[in-house]
Amino acid sequence: HEAQYHAGNVVSDALLGMKYTLDRSTATSKELVAIRDILEDNDLYSLFTSEGIYTAYQNKYALSLAYAVNSAIKDIDMGDYLNPYERLNALITAMLGEDETVEVFKGLEISTTNRENCLMAPVRYPPNENANFKHPYVKYYPEDESENASKAKITFTAKMPANANEAQYRHVYFYLPSEFQRAFTFKAKAGSYGSVYSGNSDRILPVGQYKDNTYVSVTLTLDANVLYLTHGVDLFYYLDEEVFADAMTRLAESQLNIDENYKDDHITGTLKTAKDGQTVFTSIPYDAGWHIYVDGKPVETLAILGDSSNTDKPGGALVAFDVENAGEHSIELRYMPKEFVLGAAASLIGIFVLLLICIFEKKFNKFADKILCPIIVPTVPECEPEDDSMDEEPYDVPDLLADGTQDIDPSFDVSEQVYEGDLKLGEAIEISEQSNEDLPNDTNKGDN
Repeated sequence: HEAQYHAGNVVSDALLGMKYTLDRSTATSKELVAIRDILEDNDLYSLFTSEGIYTAYQNKYALSLAYAVNSAIKDIDMGDYLNPYERLNALITAMLGEDETVEVFKGLEISTTNRENCLMAPVRYPPNENANFKHPYVKYYPEDESENASKAKITFTAKMPANANEAQYRHVYFYLPSEFQRAFTFKAKAGSYGSVYSGNSDRILPVGQYKDNTYVSVTLTLDANVLYLTHGVDLFYYLDEEVFADAMTRLAESQLNIDENYKDDHITGTLKTAKDGQTVFTSIPYDAGWHIYVDGKPVETLAILGDSSNTDKPGGALVAFDVENAGEHSIELRYMPKEFVLGAAASLIGIFVLLLICIFEKKFNKFADKILCPIIVPTVPECEPEDDSMDEEPYDVPDLLADGTQDIDPSFDVSEQVYEGDLKLGEAIEISEQSNEDLPNDTNKGDN
């Protein structure tokens, strides 16, 4: 698994409870310079702490891990929107239960598009519902692909809103919607951000702060000699800070106050809902192992913010749950996956069986010694005493002479001596004399 955080934006960070952003002063990429410009906006962030090259900023509007919203949040399908701005606007609108779209982000129309060594193909529309793309798009590609030709470039320019207050600055963002993402080099007011949108890193790009009644421009240089752009979708949006502040203030009224003794897998706290039938939104990634208790009673764990366009993972992304009645409630979130329960049960059963074996093994051994052994093992009859004559030597052992040799009686015949102890029933011993002629040839050699 992989997780990447490309600074996000103040709106998504606030909704997901991203309270702090850490900045390193030695980071000098132009994208980070533009992000730092947002972090230093006192209307959105406050300085939390600073030490050495690191500075921590606090998002003034970051919400809690969980907060009560309108139940319309359960109907949001993240795949219905073509860019992050529309998606975030729809999300906040559903949370507040508004009928009209709450435009935290407002779009800017493209005023001019300039191309350098770049051609644009006609708009292509999906031929049928089975096509590999769902929305019309345009294709940009180099006019001259020779080795000495310059890379294809596109410059998009949009005009800021024509308000009377020209001194007001607004944070502007850029996003390139495409069903076939290709890398490109991005250049804005702060300079070149380098190659972006490679390796599934498509994201909202901060462009900088611009006054009303002025123009904002960005330049895209094609890295892959082709660029696909979803047709009919705004590329530039600016943040309406007044609308954003109002929305976050309303959502903050019903936040979960988390107890201090919380753990990663066990969270408790209190929450006050303003209306009956509200849904509690959490920033916890959905997993069936989460169990929710409201006022001590279990409630259904919901999975929200699914993407029906993602056929691989159409289910919900975050945990949510419903609260029936308005008022103060105690909330408990406990993580206990089914696999852990099954594993623990199997371990307990194994330990129990092992104890039974140990206990009954001792009892069985005592029972076997007393009852089973006399029945299974027959009594062995005692052997009758052997004849004393068996102990007598079958012949007299010759005495040793002084030189260590035996004094053998010349009339002593070994072939006639038989050791009764070596005989078995049904066996016979045949003693025959072998002449030297019957031995192997090599035994006849030498002085043997």
